Amino acid sequence: LDVKMPEMNGYEVCEHLKADESTCDIPVIFISALGDVLDKVKAFEVGGIEYITTPLQVEEVLARIETHLTIRRLQKQLQTQNQKLQQEISERISAEEKFAKAFRSSPNPITITTLAENRFIDINHSFLEMSGYSQVEIVEKSTTDLNIWVNPQVYDSSVQKLLKNGSLHNQECKFRTKKGEIKIVLVSIEL
Repeated sequence: LDVKMPEMNGYEVCEHLKADESTCDIPVIFISALGDVLDKVKAFEVGGIEYITTPLQVEEVLARIETHLTIRRLQKQLQTQNQKLQQEISERISAEEKFAKAFRSSPNPITITTLAENRFIDINHSFLEMSGYSQVEIVEKSTTDLNIWVNPQVYDSSVQKLLKNGSLHNQECKFRTKKGEIKIVLVSIEL
């Protein structure tokens, strides 16, 4: 836009462009013979991204236009990527909420443990009922601390099968409750 134009000056045109939702994102470059600092500041205040004073060099103007078009394309790509990420975040939150509901309400005993230390991160109510422990007594403790496996080597071999195959289903193990009762359980594990 030129600053000096008939009927409406460049500042006013820019303000109208920026006020309209369909044109507000268009980058506006001012070209003018007015070289005063206040003219330049006014151009930026109304939404201009560049101010070139005349006389001008065509190559310089084209280079600046290309630079600002590249910046605009990158901004659009970033906005698109941000929208995708926000959508992914929403989907993950929804999936986590569904998992949490299934985890908490499952009639099957379920634990979430670390692989290296077999340390309990979380357990559901069914596991608490089966084991006789409270959540405070289990969370952050390891299976070794609680001595829950009658034959720890069977459980350890189950973990090795998990690492090899990515999952393990229905491995029979002997489990010791808080009261010392022995129960035979089927262990299924997923990474």
